[in-house]
Amino acid sequence: MSNDPLVNNLAELERILKNINWDFYPRPLSSKKNPKIFNCRKYHWYPATFIPEIPYTLIELLTKPHAKIFDPFAGIGTTYFQALLLNRLPICADICSFSTEFINLLFNLFNPVLDLITISQEIRSELNLYSVDVDYSRKLDRENRFKFLKELEKWYTRKNFHALCFLFYLESKTKNNTIKSAFKISISSILSTISNQDRGWGCIADNVLPKNYQVRQVDVLNSFLSALNKLITDIERFKEKLDYEDSYRKTANQKSIFHSNILNLNEISDDSIDFVLTSPPYPNMVDYVTSQRLSYYYFGIDLLTDKNSEIGARSKRKRLSSLDDYMFQMNSANKKISKTIKKGGYLCYIMPSFNTKNNNNIKRKTIVRNVISNLEELDLIKEIELTRSIPTLKRSHNTKWATLDKEKILIFRKL
Repeated sequence: MSNDPLVNNLAELERILKNINWDFYPRPLSSKKNPKIFNCRKYHWYPATFIPEIPYTLIELLTKPHAKIFDPFAGIGTTYFQALLLNRLPICADICSFSTEFINLLFNLFNPVLDLITISQEIRSELNLYSVDVDYSRKLDRENRFKFLKELEKWYTRKNFHALCFLFYLESKTKNNTIKSAFKISISSILSTISNQDRGWGCIADNVLPKNYQVRQVDVLNSFLSALNKLITDIERFKEKLDYEDSYRKTANQKSIFHSNILNLNEISDDSIDFVLTSPPYPNMVDYVTSQRLSYYYFGIDLLTDKNSEIGARSKRKRLSSLDDYMFQMNSANKKISKTIKKGGYLCYIMPSFNTKNNNNIKRKTIVRNVISNLEELDLIKEIELTRSIPTLKRSHNTKWATLDKEKILIFRKL
């Protein structure tokens, strides 16, 4: 076998790539039919993440086992885990503390030697200790880890918050790293769905607290158990059907998950990455950090530092300089990212293809075009351009900024 971790003849692959239905809609590839496709979005709601079929297809076609795959805007870890399960070596970074915390926790659970079913049974047995007469909030460390408990409390009914505090207490007192990982992912995954705010991530990002008419009771422990069961069952199925032990061991032996703005990330050596595969933030469309407000509160992390460093955040859209700032930051990110790629290596960006039906889109379209053009000034030559349609979904309450119909999949090669 060649030591080259890349598939070098893109011309031969172009026909295959252009014949793929990149919409993966209305019937996307099923993980039951193809167990290599792991959908991180099933285990935590995170806005504007790309579907796992995209990185799965590109990694499988363009690289060979042991290739180094880097996602500098990691999000929920979609590229990271597709690379891991395809026996590549994943590396990722993100400005969002929740993002990198989630990826680390999920990586812990993918350890091939773990018996997650036993872990799940232990957690289930502890739930029998729940009592409505115990004030679990008093058992939590409010000075450090749970210093934002009062902020979190505002989003729930008294009964729901009491049950949440019980789960927080069980998670905080366990010393077992695997149990803690399963607890934290499953708790975090339900924080939004069991809250009283029912208008989507935008209201959470904007810190719009629930109104009285939104108050509803939820079976918190049952919601937690459902999330836990889905998480454990799916990971065990992947572990049973896939042989990724080699890539897991190699990845575990070095730091591969970085909480960092790509502009300040210095731990990844120049000319060390085979394939950068990512969906950068789109201009003025999503607040990744503050959309995870409830998880930040639960993990005890102040979100302000991350929020201020976020590129292209929706919250900055009213600033006159917001789009120019986005272009400057993305061009700086391009320069940093290009340095990490080996000569002959690949870069793939999934970028928005704005229509011009409203004035907000006209300049954004130009800005995105400039960001893409900037790549060619960095010895990155565009080899293939593909277009995918985004299925029409229920939009947030600010549709003039959120609407997007198409995306481009742009594949570059480093000279």
